[in-house]
Amino acid sequence: MGTVGTKRASGTPGSGLAAGGAVPPAVRVRGPRWKNARLIIGLLLILVSVAVGARLFATADRTTSVWAAARDLDVGAVLRDGDLVRRQVRLLDVTDKYLAADTAPVGYTLTRAVGDGELVPSAAVRGPGAAGERRLVTVTVPRDRLPAQLSAGSRVDVYVTPKARSGEEPPPAELAVSAASVTSVGDTRRGLGSATSQVGVVLAVPPDQVAALINGSRHGDVDLVRLPLGSSAEPTSSESP
Repeated sequence: MGTVGTKRASGTPGSGLAAGGAVPPAVRVRGPRWKNARLIIGLLLILVSVAVGARLFATADRTTSVWAAARDLDVGAVLRDGDLVRRQVRLLDVTDKYLAADTAPVGYTLTRAVGDGELVPSAAVRGPGAAGERRLVTVTVPRDRLPAQLSAGSRVDVYVTPKARSGEEPPPAELAVSAASVTSVGDTRRGLGSATSQVGVVLAVPPDQVAALINGSRHGDVDLVRLPLGSSAEPTSSESP
């Protein structure tokens, strides 16, 4: 019986593990390191995209108030109330290139023509001091000697034809003022309500030409010749060299 007990002890399941030593620790399988770098780059790209999108969204509804022309305005036009209108526009980083509506440009002079509805560039205007002094003179002009669709902001050459004496040939017309800016035009309508054939036109002219223009308009017939929009002609002055 002792022999049988010895065999059973030697054949127990745990006897083989004890004889073979301790069990080795488990080893975790790790992925390639290049996957970790790609994950970090992807996260950075997502963060950058979110930041750029947030900035664009924040500036999408940001508008700036600037001046735009209410109608075609020629170079040399002296700006008045009603010549410009406010426009709310999205200009982002170019707001300084256009005339901000927080300024009142009445009395400023255009250095180039600006079309109807066009935003006014800040470089296209100059202040009253830089533009030179002007005087407002009203001249009466026969309706049939007014250019078609003459309006404030237009520029005209003013010609005066002295009245001829009885029996003499009328003298030739003389240029009184060149490139005068039209400030306002009277009623040009024809009809039963028109009491006179003369139309009053207010012109902005250099101070040294005021007397000659008034004298010529009183003793002669005035013709206004409209300059093409954007013409580079400058107002004349007897003080110029």
